[in-house]
Order: sequence, then C-alpha cells, then structure tokens
Amino acid sequence: MKTFVQHFVHIHAQKVFIDGVLRYEETATALDFAAFIRNVYKYFEMQYPKFYKMDDLSKLAFVGAELLNVKESTLYKSEDKGIVLMNRSSSLYTDALHQASIADKSDYFPSPAVFVYTLPNIAIGELCIRHQISGENYFFVQSKFNAAMLTNYVALLFRQRHVQQCICGWVELNSNNFELFLYTVEQKSENAVKSAHKSPIFASLSLEGNHILNDTDNIEKLYKL
Repeated sequence: MKTFVQHFVHIHAQKVFIDGVLRYEETATALDFAAFIRNVYKYFEMQYPKFYKMDDLSKLAFVGAELLNVKESTLYKSEDKGIVLMNRSSSLYTDALHQASIADKSDYFPSPAVFVYTLPNIAIGELCIRHQISGENYFFVQSKFNAAMLTNYVALLFRQRHVQQCICGWVELNSNNFELFLYTVEQKSENAVKSAHKSPIFASLSLEGNHILNDTDNIEKLYKL
C-alpha cells in the first residue's frame, strides 16, 4: 500500500521550516526555548488560549502540528486519524520541574498543572483535542530518530486500515535543546507537497507523480534537510 507525505515541518536551531522552506528565524540571541516558542506562536498568528497552559514539550508539538496545515483532516472521521511520535528524553524536562517542586520538604508545593504533563503522551493528547483525533496514537522513546521504526509502524496502521491520515515524527526537548520534525501521511496524493517546486535536494527522493512516497529512505532524508 502506497502512502504519501502531505506536509512536513522542522523546528530546530531557532528556525522554522515548512515543506523545506525557511519561514521563520529567531534573531534574538541567548533566547530560551519558552520565549522562542511563544514568538513562533505569535508570528504565525495562532489562536489557542490553552497553549499558554501547556508544558514546553506539548507547546513544541502543538506549534509543529499547527504548521502542518492539517485542516485537510476534516476530510476524515475522528477515529480514522492517528498520531505516532517519538523522542529521546520522554517528558524528562517536565519531570525535573515536578521533582524540584517536591524535593524540599520544608517548601513542599507540587503543582497539579505541572504534574499532569509528566508523561510524553500528554503532548499527543493535546494534539488529539485540538485536531479531533480519536484513532490510534503512540509515543515511543528512542535513543535517536528512528525512521525505519516510524515508517514501518505507520505503514502497518494503514495496511490494517486503522488510520487514513497520521501525524508522525520526532518531538525532542531537554532543557533548551529542542528539535521537532513532524509530517502528515495519507493514501491520497492530491494534497501532498509537490517536490518539483522545492529545493534541488528533493531530487534524491523517491517520487510518484512528483509526490513524496512515505518510505524509510525518504523520511530519513527529509529529517536531515
């Protein structure tokens, strides 16, 4: 079964790329992640008040998913849409914040607002709420981006007809070190990004009618763009 990459987003090194094109670059120096992600949120004029209540991992995932332009997802029923994500640090950054709030018994003040985010799949939950996704969803912890595992697992979901659209990728945050690579996969190629109009580096990808096939080699190359 052939599936296609619809759109893809990179956020790293204080830059935002959408479908391989640089769309935002932070010019301020020594800016921490919290300030950077707020600036991206405002620059792209996103409107979702709950964003400010999320932990930083969820904010990163949320912004990336917004930039995927998944409004095409209205073509599918909620139960036919899925998410498969992975990272290296799980929810360690938020875990550390929670631990700091309970470490001192003389100043013991755990925050329920922090504790609720001490699992990485809560980031998936935020995306499910935002984009009305009730299908398959998984969050894997890997030592590095694993294109083969991700591609094979998503392909299995499509073959077994568990999903018709899937948000996939890598969402890593540890202190101020962060990296996001998200992409959407569908069987339909009509809405897929056309590589012919993008960077010459796309010439190395496996294509069908100028559309990017969702396979391990292509996903590895897109990740490295």
